[in-house]
Amino acid sequence: MSDYASVLSFYKKAIEIRHKSLPPNHHFLSTTYNNIGELQMEIDNFPVALKYFEKVLQIRLKTCSPYNSSLAITYNNIGLIHREMGDYSQAISFFQKSLGTKQKTFTSYHSSLAITYNNIGEINQLMGEFSQALMSYQKPLEIQEKTFSLNHSELATTYENIGITHQSKENYAIALSF
Repeated sequence: MSDYASVLSFYKKAIEIRHKSLPPNHHFLSTTYNNIGELQMEIDNFPVALKYFEKVLQIRLKTCSPYNSSLAITYNNIGLIHREMGDYSQAISFFQKSLGTKQKTFTSYHSSLAITYNNIGEINQLMGEFSQALMSYQKPLEIQEKTFSLNHSELATTYENIGITHQSKENYAIALSF
């Protein structure tokens, strides 16, 4: 049995037990569904991952505050799946929901906000909306320059995203500066 199949069998056993012993909207179920979704995402089984993340969302919408960081993570995960499946309008919609939740949950310079701004910028870039992408990338850059060391890998990712976007716009001199 492959590692993937082994892991999945344990998660399915957990789901089976939890269905018998917990109410249908218990947060433990959403956690296990989320784990299965992440596992499916790791092996590029995006439609199945989406199915599990949607189950997570249904439970968390019923059981969590609208400002719960778990809800923001779920929105982000669904956005990532839609991005991978090429459904950019859905991806950006879920990233914006994630951002809205995070803005109500975290301080304005929380690193989690930077990740979501980067995700939005990436979708803008993939859609050919380069000016919008650059505006989106400025927000994580501002957060990361204030909160991370100058050698932090997430800051490097943001610089790289800005450089790639300038390259896509054929602003080669600017791209080289990043």
